[in-house]
Amino acid sequence: MSGARWSVHLKREALINAVTNALANGGIGWLLFKDEAVINAWHGTSQFGVDLLATAAILSLILAAILQPLQRRALLKNTDLLIGARADPKSLITWDRNLFPFPFPPWLKTIAYYPLAGLLAAALTLGVLSAFGLESFSALEYSLFKGAWTGVWAALLTRQIIKGCAVGMINGQRAEELDRS
Repeated sequence: MSGARWSVHLKREALINAVTNALANGGIGWLLFKDEAVINAWHGTSQFGVDLLATAAILSLILAAILQPLQRRALLKNTDLLIGARADPKSLITWDRNLFPFPFPPWLKTIAYYPLAGLLAAALTLGVLSAFGLESFSALEYSLFKGAWTGVWAALLTRQIIKGCAVGMINGQRAEELDRS
């Protein structure tokens, strides 16, 4: 039962953050560029490349700064979520697990790792757009694209942040308490 609750928790939190960020960032994209006929990736008066890179870094920083303490508190209150996470080790695999052999402290992930991951994701997205020849958007197209992109990124990042919190708590001092329950 607790494994199912863990899975539902991850999906619910990812969905909430995806929808919230898609609507907010799509709206911001519209407000920024609504008066522009064409928005180019890197040249001209209106550029979406810099906007997407800045959005990725700032969104990642804000999301991590908000989610880490909230999720730690939620996991402390609901130890059955941690028990469910421990029962399914594959559900705890995070992006940084194989890249870096040492654990990052939460504050370092918040100010450095997650924003850099956001920049990398945005740069890869811009590269793919360029490879397919999508160098410009209308204001509506860009606001829809930005909303969809930030929604997907927020969902992916939310899952990683929650998993990171759970792994840190399982590997840390909470492990002994979980074994007693």
